Amino acid sequence: MTEHSADLITADAIAEYYDGSVEAFGILLGEGGSIHSGYWPDGERDVSFTRARLNLTELVGDRCRLAPGQRLLDVGSGLGGPAIHLAGACEVRVTGITLSGKQVETSRAKAAAVGCDLVDFHCADALALPFEDGSFDAVMFVETMMHIEDRATAFAEARRVLRPGGRVVVADFVEDTPLSTVESGMLKSVVRSPFMPTREHYRKLAEGNGFSVEEMLDITKQVRPTAEHYNRAVVAARRKLSEAYGVSGAGAIAAMINAFGRVAVRAHGYLLLVAAKP
Repeated sequence: MTEHSADLITADAIAEYYDGSVEAFGILLGEGGSIHSGYWPDGERDVSFTRARLNLTELVGDRCRLAPGQRLLDVGSGLGGPAIHLAGACEVRVTGITLSGKQVETSRAKAAAVGCDLVDFHCADALALPFEDGSFDAVMFVETMMHIEDRATAFAEARRVLRPGGRVVVADFVEDTPLSTVESGMLKSVVRSPFMPTREHYRKLAEGNGFSVEEMLDITKQVRPTAEHYNRAVVAARRKLSEAYGVSGAGAIAAMINAFGRVAVRAHGYLLLVAAKP
């Protein structure tokens, strides 16, 4: 993975970061194509990391309230797993966008491998969506807003491309208590996030851009095991990571994952926000 200046949270920096991490995430998490957090329902902590990540995908998909044949935009579509899964499960057309060209290539290859023709993937910026007004029935941001500094524009663009009655669903980390100076620096250098908004900030962003907030669900407890499971994945994949990146590279990846767990998962809450366009 490539290092970046902790002071630069730009589209190019985010693209370079994810271009450089495609192979590492593949080694760590397998072929599922989902790199976001997991969701462990109460009383189901023995659920695997793979299943838990799928749980979060399905939770977001459920809140999109899509009918067969409708269109979903996945902003920050990663390695394509959530888009491919929801396309098949909900019988909808899913368009995924990401800043990373390598993620687009990987996502297209995954879709072709499983014979899914209900998805398409493109390089595009959430702040300037290349789609006509009213093109989609739902827009989802799964751990994408944390990378975006101008979140108001992201909400405005989501509203523009939604049809009346369509929903935006955001699943992401939120600030519970202020971070230390060291932790804030790690948030920028490791997570590539300028800062995590509070829950109330997200409400104001949605309402300020013409959305009606329908639900703000705190799922912090259900998401928190993600840090432990990521660390387990690093231990299990250490040999393969060393073969791909060398011993020092594998150590750097392990340190990055540990830091991610500290400053993102353990130091923040987690919000599922659902808002509708009137």
